[in-house]
Parts: sequence; structure tokens; C-alpha cells
Amino acid sequence: MRSGPIDPDNFTPDPKNPRIAEFFVNIGFADTLGSGVRNLYKYTQVYSGQDPQLIDGDTFKTITPLALSVTQQVTERGTDGVTEGEAAVIRLIGEEPAMTQAAMVARLSVSRKTVAARLLALKGRG
Repeated sequence: MRSGPIDPDNFTPDPKNPRIAEFFVNIGFADTLGSGVRNLYKYTQVYSGQDPQLIDGDTFKTITPLALSVTQQVTERGTDGVTEGEAAVIRLIGEEPAMTQAAMVARLSVSRKTVAARLLALKGRG
């Protein structure tokens, strides 16, 4: 049995119980062994921009980083080229990520067209 960090680029699946793993693969309830590790690395990178940590030993340990909040992302990237109106939209999204455009219109006291234009400009810059 191997122990230590798991790296998807240099990874060979090593099931803890090969007979049970083989049974589930044969009845179609499991994907190819190791696909979960590859997918976890792939989607955690997309979601948070960081790699998860998988550490195998006597106890298997997983550390999955969370995505940065909108406010943290803006802080890291800087606010170059962001207008005061766009910054107001960013603050609202930071407070309530699921806020609708209608709610933004009410909170900012601007038109729906203005909110839509600010969101489109921000989205265009990533």
C-alpha cells in the first residue's frame, strides 16, 4: 500500500479492496478506477483556481479549496478600469451572490438597462 500525496499526473489506482472494486466495475456501478481523482482535480481547478489535496495513508484525507468570493477575486485582480458604477455592482454581488438584476435596480436606483450594461462590461473583463 502506498501512502502520501496523490498526483493525478502520476497516478495509478490502487483500490483498498480489489475484489469489491472489480465487482462494482463489472456491474457498471463504477467508472474506471481513478476517474474520480482526475475529475476532482479538473473541476476543483475550474471552480476555485486551485488544486485539491488528496493524501493517502492510514486515514485518507481530502482538502478541497473553496472558490474566492467576488470581492476577493476583484481584490486579487485589481480594479483597473472598473467604474464606480461597476464597483457598486461588484459590492452588491459580494453581499448577495444570487441577487437579481431587478434587486440591483432597486438598490442602486438606476435603470435595468444600466445594470445590464454594467454586468455585461464586468463579464467581458472576466
